[in-house]
Amino acid sequence: MANRRINQERSKKYHKRPPENRDRRLHGGSSFNDPKKKKIIHEYKKLLRKEQHKQPTTNYQTSDCKNENSHGSMKQSGRTTFHRALKEYEKKQSEKKLQQQEQQRIELERNKALQRYQQKKKDRFKKLSKKTGKGQPVMKERIMLLLEKIQ
Repeated sequence: MANRRINQERSKKYHKRPPENRDRRLHGGSSFNDPKKKKIIHEYKKLLRKEQHKQPTTNYQTSDCKNENSHGSMKQSGRTTFHRALKEYEKKQSEKKLQQQEQQRIELERNKALQRYQQKKKDRFKKLSKKTGKGQPVMKERIMLLLEKIQ
C-alpha cells in the first residue's frame, strides 16, 4: 500500500502537460504569443512603415510633375537636386576638415604638455641624484625642491 502511494506521488510530480495547455497556463491563453504569429505581425507592421515612408516622397514628385509638365523642368529639378547634393557634400567636407584641424590642435597641445612634464621630471631627477665626493646626496638641491613644493 505504501509503495503504491509513493509511486502515485512520483507520477503526479513528473507528469507533463501537453504544450498547448502549458502555454495557456503561462501566458493567460493569449494566441499572440505564438512566435510564428508574432513574426507575421512584425512583417506586416514593417511593410506598413515602409509604405508610409514612400508615400510622402511620391506625392511630392507627382505634385512637381503636375505643376510643371515640360521635359525641361525635369532636367532643371535634376540639376537642383545635384546642386543640393553637391552643397551638402561640400558642407560635410568642410566640417570634416575643421574637425581634423581641431584634433591636430588638441594632439599638439597634448604633446607639448607631455614634453613639459618629462622635462620637469628629468630636472627633478638630476637635482635629486646629485652626490658629494663621498657619495652623500647634496642636501641643498633637496631643500630647494621642498621649498618649491611649499610655495
